[in-house]
Amino acid sequence: MKQNEKNEIAVEVKNVTARFNMASEKIDNLKEYFIKIVKRELMFEEFLALKNVSFSVKKGESWGIIGINGSGKSTLLKVICGILKPYKGTVTVNGTIAPLIELGAGFDGDLTARENIYLNGAVLGHDEQFMKEHFDEIVEFAELEKFLDMPIKNYSSGMAARLGFAIATVVKPDILICDEVLAVGDYAFQRKCEKRMKKMREEGTTLLYVSHSMESVRKICDNALWLEKGVVRGCGTVREVSRAYLNSLSGNKGEMKEKEKENPFTDETCSSLSIFSAPEAKREGTGLVHFTSIELLDKEGKSSACFDTGDKITIRFQYASRTKNMPLSFAFGIVTKDHTPVYRTSTALEYKKMILSEHCGVMECHIDKNYLLDGQYYLEARIWGENLVLHDSLTDFIVLDIKTAERKEHGFLVMPHGWNTYPIKSFFDPETKFGFEITEQQKKVWAIELEMADRLLTVCRENNLKIFADAGTMLGAVRHKGFIPWDDDMDFAMFREDYDKLCEIAPRYFTEPYFFQNVYTDKKYVHGHAQIRNSYTTGILSVEERQNKEFNQGIFIDLFVLENVSNDVQVVEKQRRNCDVLKQFIVKTTDGREFEWPEDFEIPEELKENLSTDNCWKYIDDMFRSVKEKDADKVAPLNFIFDTEKRIRDRHMYDKTIWMDFEYLKMPVPAGYDAYLTNRYGDYMTPQNVSNTHGGVIFDTEMDYKEYLSKLKCNEN
Repeated sequence: MKQNEKNEIAVEVKNVTARFNMASEKIDNLKEYFIKIVKRELMFEEFLALKNVSFSVKKGESWGIIGINGSGKSTLLKVICGILKPYKGTVTVNGTIAPLIELGAGFDGDLTARENIYLNGAVLGHDEQFMKEHFDEIVEFAELEKFLDMPIKNYSSGMAARLGFAIATVVKPDILICDEVLAVGDYAFQRKCEKRMKKMREEGTTLLYVSHSMESVRKICDNALWLEKGVVRGCGTVREVSRAYLNSLSGNKGEMKEKEKENPFTDETCSSLSIFSAPEAKREGTGLVHFTSIELLDKEGKSSACFDTGDKITIRFQYASRTKNMPLSFAFGIVTKDHTPVYRTSTALEYKKMILSEHCGVMECHIDKNYLLDGQYYLEARIWGENLVLHDSLTDFIVLDIKTAERKEHGFLVMPHGWNTYPIKSFFDPETKFGFEITEQQKKVWAIELEMADRLLTVCRENNLKIFADAGTMLGAVRHKGFIPWDDDMDFAMFREDYDKLCEIAPRYFTEPYFFQNVYTDKKYVHGHAQIRNSYTTGILSVEERQNKEFNQGIFIDLFVLENVSNDVQVVEKQRRNCDVLKQFIVKTTDGREFEWPEDFEIPEELKENLSTDNCWKYIDDMFRSVKEKDADKVAPLNFIFDTEKRIRDRHMYDKTIWMDFEYLKMPVPAGYDAYLTNRYGDYMTPQNVSNTHGGVIFDTEMDYKEYLSKLKCNEN
């Protein structure tokens, strides 16, 4: 070898054999060992951990050492580091070595981390002054500031690994040797180690890296050495060697070919695949089967690269093949821009075998609901053949742009979840407030109503819908920090626009036993406002108990729609008249009774051709929707009841929201509550023990309303 070529070599291993002697039997104590040695009764068996291993590493190169457990990987690194002497052969090392063969080796468990930093630094050849200068850097990288004065023996393996790696890499060595350093520690630590190793490589450090993770080896290394039972099975580029190694694990025991076929894919074949391809796209594989097109489709089947969180995404793969009847599997993955895996799957996980029967075809993967949070992601796509032969692989190919409505979650994914608040046992204790007795049964009703209120508020919060405590619930929050003692339900209000959005999504959120009730979801329900019901309970207005109403009559909370009240008095009067008459028609028609139209009332043209209850409700809603915000200074729950004196309020009272305590929840109360409560209740801070304005409700927290009504009907008969 010429002199200039020698100068380029960082590590050269020539015909290295490593031998160990294994005792033929187990010896339990030192005395017995020496006795058997003297008597020549203890026999040893020779074990060759390495057999004539040869390879050379140039300065600045990165090599992965791969192989199954017991193949000699760690032994080879220890020989290179000088920890072990070879039985035969030579090892030449040009430059300083930072060995990370065992993270934390050299630590004293009884000493603190602070003391061990200096001790371990001395083991690595650094003096005390050097360690003082780099002390803060080591601590910052290890992220162990709060645990510096804790004995190392109390550290977890991950914490010790952080400290060991930080000390070993505090300076740039000529050669960095790593043996499974990323196998311990959390994911953040692994990424941090990878970044530091990458930076050291860029600065010219030579890397020898042992890992069982092929993904990690391929990401960090350019070349690879494959060992099996101490013998070199493969040596070359990381792509060639790792593929041969994986093939051997799948049952293909053939030796690695001298030279793999050249990569049939070019930059042009990458960039021509999709209009959404990224400049970082990489492609490899045999090309025997390959992608001809990869496309992202939205819920309407149109090409797109931008989706909202929650959208449906279809990934369409078109492929071609040079042969037929091949068993294949298709795989795709989603990774972040810094290559952190988010999700990976394949047809192999769902089908035992897929046979390609034609020379071309289409494969689609349907993601019914995308849970990714805001950000840009890359897609990966692969076609695998038998024995893990990779026919086509595209990485960092398609840029997937996800947009998320304003959310407070962090990370990559939305995890569908819900929080429930439950009362403590003492909540149900009977008590007397303001001279009014509150029974345990009433407390149970309140708890069910609070549970429904919590769910309603959560739905609105998750979907950016404004909602407010109304009427008695607003007063209860302001005056009692909870229920008015003699109140039996809860009231909420929403602007029409937000309410319409809630109606669209309600079926997804209010599933059994909960029920989102309005005139469209429950055809027999005739009250103009909406209600949230618990179908496993009973909450029947006493005036309706014996009317055999067929709508859902579980325990409820009320939800009123705040409509725009026109500044034009004539418009308001016309709306009132239409609403009153049409609701009378709806109630009587629903009950199967005849209705006589008032002589002075003209049926609206829109209803004359099809005068159904559904159409009447739609007409009433559209009538209120027709009044625009610019033409209305006030709002009110007009569909519920026209009460111009008590229920109409200034819209600007809702400009700001205050969250007030309400039993064990928080209630959204409009900041302008004072004017509304004064108008409706007068001196609202002075409690008035009044009878329930609903005329009483029959409650049963244990029996569902259907069973209750059935028993009532049997008793009548």
